[in-house]
Amino acid sequence: MFAEHHWRIPDRIYFSLAAFVVLLTGAFVGWSYSVLPTTLPIHFGPSGTPDAFSDNKILTLTFPVLLQFLLTFMISWSYRHPRLFHFPSRRRLESFPLNVQAMLLTLARHLLAMTLLLSTLIMSYISLGTVLIGLDMAEDLNPMIMMFLIIFLLLVVGAYTGWMRQVMREAERPNTTV
Repeated sequence: MFAEHHWRIPDRIYFSLAAFVVLLTGAFVGWSYSVLPTTLPIHFGPSGTPDAFSDNKILTLTFPVLLQFLLTFMISWSYRHPRLFHFPSRRRLESFPLNVQAMLLTLARHLLAMTLLLSTLIMSYISLGTVLIGLDMAEDLNPMIMMFLIIFLLLVVGAYTGWMRQVMREAERPNTTV
């Protein structure tokens, strides 16, 4: 009914890539801080052009990076303790056989790792775009890149949610073989 081993990229690679992106973004923001102007964009319109600016350079640059660190910590913590968040609900999870429980937890953990990497890429793109616009190396953010990352994130979440529902439905289906 369920395959024991599936080929997939190990989750620690996704976590390592996400940590690398966060550290690289933080290093780039820190390195470019001294040469940035005092006014930086804080909001981008649908076309990617900045439409709001701030004079608080420290808050504008550190807030997205701090959000990335916080998101990395929260998803890493929930990855290590998935049952604390009742994902899937503890009672429903314990009603399945052990191999189904293991598969559901594996899918949930893999979803968390993919979500972390993609959301980190989205926030890094915004942070790097803010710095590049401040350095006059770019005029706006490319909305196609942002839309691609967001749509890809939604597709990943939808696919993994569908796989988890399919596994649960197959496990709940009575054995009709005679």
